[in-house]
Amino acid sequence: MNTLAAKSYLLIADIVFGASLASMIFLLMAVSPESGFVVLLSFYSILFLLVFTTAMLAGYYIRQSLGNREFALQDLHVSARQGLWLAILVTISFVLLALEMFSTMPVALLTLALVFLESYLTLK
Repeated sequence: MNTLAAKSYLLIADIVFGASLASMIFLLMAVSPESGFVVLLSFYSILFLLVFTTAMLAGYYIRQSLGNREFALQDLHVSARQGLWLAILVTISFVLLALEMFSTMPVALLTLALVFLESYLTLK
């Protein structure tokens, strides 16, 4: 049952990855960056989904190839959580870069906060 549920989640993640990759390519090739707020919002949303699904799928497949294959659903949950943290970090970094507020201190503090949060959730 766990393997079937994991495969269902992976199929959904693969579809979201493909759709977000195609959307990002379309957005970068066909739409002007000065088009307005909706374009910026869609760019950051697609970026978030693309980073999230890429990190989740890569983390899951690395865990499955190196670890115990009995815990497929647990590996998927951990990979999804860590992919979420990475997607949040990358998206906020891009927003800070667009607002010309990107420097090492805010990104380092955000990274430390996410590392501590992940450590807490791992040890809990």
